[in-house]
Amino acid sequence: MSSQIAQFLLTLSEVHKDGLDLHHFAEKRGSSKRRSTMPVTAYVYEFFIYNTLYSIDWNLTQAKEEISYYSDKKEGYKQQEFENFLRKLAEDNPSILKKNFMLLKEIPEDAFWIKVIPDSNITLESGEDFFLRLNQLIDLIKVTEPKLRANMGSIFARIQTCRLYIYYVRNNIFHGTKTLGKIGKPNQQKRIYKYHEFLKCLVSCFFDYAETVPEFSFD
Repeated sequence: MSSQIAQFLLTLSEVHKDGLDLHHFAEKRGSSKRRSTMPVTAYVYEFFIYNTLYSIDWNLTQAKEEISYYSDKKEGYKQQEFENFLRKLAEDNPSILKKNFMLLKEIPEDAFWIKVIPDSNITLESGEDFFLRLNQLIDLIKVTEPKLRANMGSIFARIQTCRLYIYYVRNNIFHGTKTLGKIGKPNQQKRIYKYHEFLKCLVSCFFDYAETVPEFSFD
């Protein structure tokens, strides 16, 4: 076991766990009035953690027993390799995958708030597809362990689709395409809450699996 990797993962996992219980506010200077910035602030902070995790080549890190970052790979490649590493662990121990993603709540068929505001990165169809795939993911997860193992390919295909979509949303927030006015609208907040919920499950899943890897163990 590498103490460097263990300390790194312990620090990040503590930040992640602390964030699950926090409610963020903004306050104007010279004023005592506070405004909730949930769920967008929590979503952005969780993305910082996720970004750090997928920037690391975990197969190489495990082999060398030292943290090894990608040097010249594109974001999509790094995210896909992160999921491939998770899938390898999930195929050996699917119960951790199920425990984390069972926390997702299904979206009702009559949920009017899932209709997104299209822009250069996001279409109406891609927004609707995210929520469709999310519900499919939940259905694929809530089965017996033998079926869960058989569903692994379909499960990670849905994770990939959902991850790609929330990355576009992240880019819109980071690059200012989504203004504060738009982000503050109730329907938009409900959508971001679901994006955040998915991302929390993905990150929590990684930390739980990392505790089972002898070279990473930080529990």
